[in-house]
Amino acid sequence: AHDDTCLMLAARCLARGNGNFYLYYKISEEKVVLRTGDRLEYDVYLHPDQPVPKGGVDVQLDEGNVRDSNARDGDGRRAHGDAILDAAKGRWLRRSIDLSHLAGRRTERWDLHCEGDPAGLYVQFVDNVELARADGTRIAVYRDGRPQRDEIDWREGYGKDARLAVVP
Repeated sequence: AHDDTCLMLAARCLARGNGNFYLYYKISEEKVVLRTGDRLEYDVYLHPDQPVPKGGVDVQLDEGNVRDSNARDGDGRRAHGDAILDAAKGRWLRRSIDLSHLAGRRTERWDLHCEGDPAGLYVQFVDNVELARADGTRIAVYRDGRPQRDEIDWREGYGKDARLAVVP
């Protein structure tokens, strides 16, 4: 993450017990038809003290979403918000997720997500969210400043006081 600003999302999981708790925070409604060779790319940094190292970006599509499509990054980690991202704990991780199998579908919403189930505060930093095309072009979803959208998309078990901030 070498740009001037990035996004910081802070959200608290309030739920206790066994469950599937999550928060999806909308940053864009950029509409793009996916092509063979497209990759979702972004930088993510997870605060080292959050209960579990989970976070990142998901995309809602006209049919389904990236997280449930079995998409994986170059290191074999699932694109799903429930994936453990030890490599992003306390340091920046660049993710590149192949979306070729979703060619023809259209993006609807771009969300930052918290999927940690243990109660506690989850803080992540995200930057340089883009769709990298096979021809070398890039479609920027977020690079600097305020995002296109700034609202909770949906949640279960997380407080409604989640905050998104632009930070240096």
